[in-house]
Order: sequence, then C-alpha cells, then structure tokens
Amino acid sequence: MSKDAGLWREKLAPVHGELFGKGAIDPLAPVRIEVIDLATFEALERLKAAGLIQSTMRAARPLFPIEQAPAPPPLSAEERAQAEAHRQQAARRLKMGRLLCEGELLDEGRAALRESAHAFGRALAVEQRLPEPPALDDALLPPLSHAWGESAPLLRRFEAEPATDWREASAALQRMLEPGAAKG
Repeated sequence: MSKDAGLWREKLAPVHGELFGKGAIDPLAPVRIEVIDLATFEALERLKAAGLIQSTMRAARPLFPIEQAPAPPPLSAEERAQAEAHRQQAARRLKMGRLLCEGELLDEGRAALRESAHAFGRALAVEQRLPEPPALDDALLPPLSHAWGESAPLLRRFEAEPATDWREASAALQRMLEPGAAKG
C-alpha cells in the first residue's frame, strides 16, 4: 500500500487539476500535490527533527490509515531507575550551571550545562532503548536527535559555539526536565 506513491500520484493528478488547475487558484500561492510513501515520510520527519530541513507544507492527509506498530514493552524497573538517575544528574548539573553562569563564572557554568545536557541525553537513550551516547555531540545526532524535539538545534549551537547565550540552553533543558515533560 504505502509503496504505491507513483501510482497514487497519477490517479490523484486529474482530481488535483480539476480543483486547483488554471484559474482556480492564486498563481502566487499555487497548491501542489505530492504523494510520498511511508518510508520517505519517516525519513523527512527525521531530517526535520534533526534541524536539517524545514517543512513548508500547508496540509497533509494520509491516503490509508497508518498502521500502528505494536508498542514496545514498557521499560523494566532497572531501565526506569537508570533513566531517572540520569535525569536527576541532569537536574543537578543544570542547577549548578545556572548558579555558576549567574555568578559570572561562564566557562565553568557552560561546562556544567553541557554535562546536564549529556546526562539528559543518556536518559533519553535509555528511554528510547538506544546505546547511551559517550559525549554530548553524540547525543545530539540521529537516531537520538529526534527525541530532543525542537531543542536539538539550539543545543547543537550551544555545544558548537561558545558565544551562544547560556540562558537559552538552560531554559530548553529546564523545560525538558520539568515533571510531565514527555518521556520516552
């Protein structure tokens, strides 16, 4: 089903032409149709989550109900404890980083904020059943980068550019560590 994108594109082209053909739309904002298979859609979503591309589509509609993969088994008690320990370490490092930065010890504060992000990345890896990243750079790369959501590009910039304001990274980490924030 999801592999027949070309066939569906051909079948939908006449309908699209009828509804959005010449004279039916604003020529400065044309409505285009693109039919993609599920694998392509998932690849585009991963690239978007990694901050490599931006989506500019106005609407999307699946042609078929998306088949839900069976949910993975819940984390074991040991995995939950390990992820929680990483989250607690991330929260402690975040607090330390904020205090140091606010006290104008920026180098030390930035190091603590990077440690916080790395610990949080390790928690995400446990929750996503991925290998724990050995360094923050690794935690911000696929396949784990999608778990960071919108914070990934900001944290990549914070890690790569020392002149980046520490407050943005601190706020992003705080949001992710708040109770009720999405967990893997």
